Amino acid sequence: MKFIIILFMLFPIAVNAEDFITEDSSAILIDSIKISGNKITKDFIILRELTFTEGSFVDSAAIDFNRERIYSLGLFNKVEFKFTEEEHRNTLNITVEESWYFYPLPFLDFEEENFERATYGLALIYKNFRGRNEEITSVFKLGYDPAFAMTYYNPLITKESGLIGQIGFSLQTIQNKSLTAARINQKDFDYKAVSFNLGIGKRLNIFNSVFLSSGFTYLDLPPDVSEVLTASRTGVDRTFSASINYSFDSRDLKQFPQEGFFFSANYTHKGFKLDNINYNIMSFDFREYYKVTSKLATKWRLALRHTFGKYVPYYDYSYLGYSEIVRGYKDKEREGNNLFIGSFELRFPIISEWDLSFSLPLIPKNLTSYRIAIFIKTFADAGTTFNNRQRIDLKNFDSGYGFGLTFLVLPYNALRIEYAFNDYGKGELLIGTGFSF
Repeated sequence: MKFIIILFMLFPIAVNAEDFITEDSSAILIDSIKISGNKITKDFIILRELTFTEGSFVDSAAIDFNRERIYSLGLFNKVEFKFTEEEHRNTLNITVEESWYFYPLPFLDFEEENFERATYGLALIYKNFRGRNEEITSVFKLGYDPAFAMTYYNPLITKESGLIGQIGFSLQTIQNKSLTAARINQKDFDYKAVSFNLGIGKRLNIFNSVFLSSGFTYLDLPPDVSEVLTASRTGVDRTFSASINYSFDSRDLKQFPQEGFFFSANYTHKGFKLDNINYNIMSFDFREYYKVTSKLATKWRLALRHTFGKYVPYYDYSYLGYSEIVRGYKDKEREGNNLFIGSFELRFPIISEWDLSFSLPLIPKNLTSYRIAIFIKTFADAGTTFNNRQRIDLKNFDSGYGFGLTFLVLPYNALRIEYAFNDYGKGELLIGTGFSF
C-alpha cells in the first residue's frame, strides 16, 4: 500500500506559459477590454491578472482560465466575461460584483486533528484597502494556542514597480510540540513568543515572484523549564532571521484549483551567531492540478522541510501531526530535522458552481452573495520525519487514504468533512475549515 501511495511522487511535470494565449481558428481577437461593477477596486488590479492584453487572440480555455484568476483575488462574488462586437471590433466586457471587504471570519483549527486541542477564534479582515487589494488582518486565538497577531499586506506598492510589501506582529502562548523536549524536561510545557517581521518582494511576471523578509523573535521559557531547550541554551532566545522565497504559480482558481502548477522554495537563516544561535531552514512545496475530463480533476503535492546548523532548537524542528498531517494518523506526532510529505486527490463536482444570492433586512447584499460548490473526493497521503544523517526508508513512512466532501463558500472559506484509514485499516473522522492544498 505504501509503495502505491508514494508512486505519484515520481510523475514528471512541464509547464509552458504560452499555452494560455492562442491563435487557432476558433480564437477571438480582443480589440479592447472594458471593466464594470468595480466600485472600489482599481482597474489595474484586475488587468494585471490577465494572461492577455488588447490585441491578443484568445479561445474559450483562455477565457475560463482568466475568469478564475480574477476570482482568485478573493475580491468578488461574481465575475463574468462577455464579448460584444461593434464596427468589426471585439470588446471583452469584464463585469464583477464586489464582495464585502470588512468582515469577521470565525475559524476552528485542530492540532493533530484532535478536538481536545482545538484553537478557535476570530479573524477581522479588511480586504481591498484603498481598492488596491491590500489587506489588514487582526487574528484573535483562544484555546490550545492562544495568540494575537496583526498583518498588513500590499501586493502592489506602486503600479510601476510591481513591488510587494508586508509587515506583521504576533504575541503567542505556544504549547510545546516536541515529545523529545518534553522527555528532556520531564514534563510538558508552554512558552511565550513575540515576533516582528518585515518583507519586500517583486512579482517578476504574472506567474513568478520573489520575496525577501527579515524578522526578530523573542522567546521566553518558564523558569522551571530546562534552558537547553532554547537555541542559545539560556532559557531566552532573541533571534534575528532573514529569508528569501521564490514562487511560481500558474493555478486558475487559487483557493480551489482545477488546473495549473504551484512551486515554492524558501531559505531562512536564523541567529547570525548572536547569542550563539546559528541555524537554517529550507522548504520546498510543489503542487500540480490537472483536469482528467471536463469535470473529473486530480491534484497532487510534494513538500520537504529541512533544518540544519550548529544547534536546531526543538521548537523549530519539522513536525507531522500538527499543521502537516497524514490523514489516517491524526493522533500520531512525529518530529525530526526533516519532513517529507506527499498527497494525491481525485475529485468530482456534485455542484460545480452555483451563484447564491438572497436578501436580508439590514444586511448588505455583498454579504449575502456567494459562489457555492460541493465536491466529492478520494485521497491518499504519505509522510515521514527523519533526522540529519538518517536515511529515508519507505518502511518509516506513514500512509493513509480515504474519501470526503468539500463545501466551498467563495470568496470566504471552505468546509472539509473527510474519513480516512491508516495502514492498519483503522478509520477516523476529520472535520476542518480551509483547503487541503
